[in-house]
Amino acid sequence: MENKGRIPFYYGKQKVYEWEQNLEEIIIYIQAPDCVLEKNKEIIRRQLKPGQKMPKLDIKITPTHLTVGLKDLPPYLSEDFSQNVKASESLWTLEDGEIVITLEKAIKGDTWMSVFKGQEKINPLQKEEIQKKMLLERFQEENHGFDFSDAQINGNVPDPKTFMGGLKYS
Repeated sequence: MENKGRIPFYYGKQKVYEWEQNLEEIIIYIQAPDCVLEKNKEIIRRQLKPGQKMPKLDIKITPTHLTVGLKDLPPYLSEDFSQNVKASESLWTLEDGEIVITLEKAIKGDTWMSVFKGQEKINPLQKEEIQKKMLLERFQEENHGFDFSDAQINGNVPDPKTFMGGLKYS
């Protein structure tokens, strides 16, 4: 179930997460463990031994690091970001069986080459497509009332953060 725009990251043949980005955010999608899904709660509850608690997600976001796991167990994802985020403006939700982690970029308009340090970087074609999307997003943001949804960018794609005098921060 790969969605257009999402970039998958695999460890061996196992998909660990998918991610995408826009001008302001990095969004990470992780398949949630079955034990935290609402549809399985009653089954899990019946299997608990006396004194055991229902499994709960334990997700921590700092400006430089993400940890994802179940409470009272070692995390199954613990990685340093490739760039900093605004932790206080980042959040996570559980939606349709996926953990959706929305990270606010510390520097608006930066094009991230990977979510985490030491992991595979996007290729030049992916980078160009992301920068096109972000540039159109920037144009839309700066020119309210105009519709850029059908606009196309041809040739070399400029950096959306620095193009034409750079981003205007509000």
